[in-house]
Amino acid sequence: MRLRITYRSGLRNLQEITAESARTDCNITDASLLGRTLSAEEGANVNYNCIANATGGDASTANFTLNTDIPITMVNANGKIESSDFSEVNFIGDSAESSSSLQNNQEVIGDIANLKITSASLEKFNLILEGNLDESRRRLRNLDLSSGDKIIMNFLDNSNITNKYECTLTKSSLSQLNCDTSSNPIKTSVGKLDLSAGTSENNSTLFTVEIYNKSLLNTPLETQGTNRYIYNKSSSGLSGGAIAGIVIACVVALAAASIAAIMLRKPTPPVENTTIVELKNENI
Repeated sequence: MRLRITYRSGLRNLQEITAESARTDCNITDASLLGRTLSAEEGANVNYNCIANATGGDASTANFTLNTDIPITMVNANGKIESSDFSEVNFIGDSAESSSSLQNNQEVIGDIANLKITSASLEKFNLILEGNLDESRRRLRNLDLSSGDKIIMNFLDNSNITNKYECTLTKSSLSQLNCDTSSNPIKTSVGKLDLSAGTSENNSTLFTVEIYNKSLLNTPLETQGTNRYIYNKSSSGLSGGAIAGIVIACVVALAAASIAAIMLRKPTPPVENTTIVELKNENI
């Protein structure tokens, strides 16, 4: 893949801005995984070490952005080359914003949990998302999420601005995510919640939510201080495309690890096996 590196130099009011597109080569850290499709039981996170050369100026003060103008190129164990255009990639949560300034993001994600939403409702200032919690892509079973855990979610509003909300997880046959919007009233739609992401406070689990009833994606969702029911759909009617998640963790110049989570969606029947790729940019 490529990074767009922007350098600034000169006086504050007379800054000169230059930029370059840097090739970034990523190699899998565990070569024994080449050519394999990992099952959920085997674990989902695969680490890559990424290296890019910043040659246009002072990298310690530069801005690093994922260059989505150029497709990601992949080489499999047999040397076959494939590419994926970014038009086929959906960024979840605030990952699009994070990937525009990689050096400012230092959070490292360990495991992944996903809430497959079957209903959403507003009770005064509480946004309630209910569905089936999938923790099959988590590797550290001793750190499984528990009822009462706090999840900091990133939801897009109608202006495509990301806002953070503190949510509480309740685990049951249908798990529930209860998000307090009293300090930051939400004005969005059901579709804006689809593929939203956040992190748990206690063990840095990447927490994502998905909505399968695509006919309701345009349903408005706005905090008004009164009860407002959004939708309810049985799990038997759920459908959706196969999703492969990619979790990008980059180290840029003098900055620490940075994370950008992206999901690829393809119009194929749902599959159980999902590979999550964690990219780590060690040296630039």
